[in-house]
Amino acid sequence: MPVSDVEPEVAVQVADAALPDGELFEQYRERLETNANDHPSRLALARALRSNEQADLSLDHYEVLIEAGQLLDDVVADLNDMAKAYADQPRMRRVLGDAYMRQGKLSAALDAYRAALHQL
Repeated sequence: MPVSDVEPEVAVQVADAALPDGELFEQYRERLETNANDHPSRLALARALRSNEQADLSLDHYEVLIEAGQLLDDVVADLNDMAKAYADQPRMRRVLGDAYMRQGKLSAALDAYRAALHQL
């Protein structure tokens, strides 16, 4: 089944499950409920969560973007920064590996996955 067939359902589930309280996050929730494929808003949300020290919740939204194959250059840049800031969390490296895989960068993906495995 193509990603476009499942993406809105996944995106809405993540939007509902992974947002803290607050006016800013409510605005993102409303945008994503209206259009689960609003990828720029999802990226902005992931960044806002990261800035508010909600790294795990942020990763949930980055994963939706990766699954959708959207804004991958931005996602990879953000995840590289996060992997440095949260060097002790293997999930950061795994998600980065997923993004590289989606971009077709197998060697970089394998490096990220190996780094994640070494952290376990």
